[in-house]
Amino acid sequence: MLNRTMEGLRKLHHVTELATLCQANLMLPVEKIRSAVRSALQSYVAEEVNFHKLFSFDVSLTDVKWIIESSSPSVWRVNKLGANAFGEDSGSACWTRDFPFSGLVQQPAVNCDMSNLSVTSQDEITDAYYVTTA
Repeated sequence: MLNRTMEGLRKLHHVTELATLCQANLMLPVEKIRSAVRSALQSYVAEEVNFHKLFSFDVSLTDVKWIIESSSPSVWRVNKLGANAFGEDSGSACWTRDFPFSGLVQQPAVNCDMSNLSVTSQDEITDAYYVTTA
């Protein structure tokens, strides 16, 4: 009984940490955080606690634009998830504040200081992206 209780508390701690990081670093609206927490809790129903577990959830373009406008990192690193039209794993791109992130969404084939970003058509704009700040 005590072991199950401790396991539940560890899971709750991990999900609480996720919510705190979403609020502090991503500054997501409460509804988005609530959705991420709900998803994380559901994933833990049948799993054991794993502090290395990665949670993923959708963030709208509007939320991403708001994150960029309300923060001022010196460099953005953007990673595109999934394979490109040629079946190759896609890469990442780094921009300074001189080249805003919105260029990736609006002009995916723009030629700039990018490393291994393989976006070849307008159709690939719907692929998933995630952003980390440096």
